Amino acid sequence: MTMLVYLPSTQCGFIWDDDAYVQNNPLFGSAEGLGRIWFRLNSTPKYYPLVFTTYWIEHGLWGLNPAGFHTGN
Repeated sequence: MTMLVYLPSTQCGFIWDDDAYVQNNPLFGSAEGLGRIWFRLNSTPKYYPLVFTTYWIEHGLWGLNPAGFHTGN
């Protein structure tokens, strides 16, 4: 039931701060970017290394397809 309720969200786009966190983030796509997520405090809008690591992985899997990010959430 829970999956059925959340299924429509996979058809939605990015929202709120996703442009800064995901869409326009230059750290995604390289191992150097992953290192900067963890070891440079000012490399992301807020220092949430685990959150940005999951975004980094999802970006590697899905590119900029919001459905993949919504499915992961």
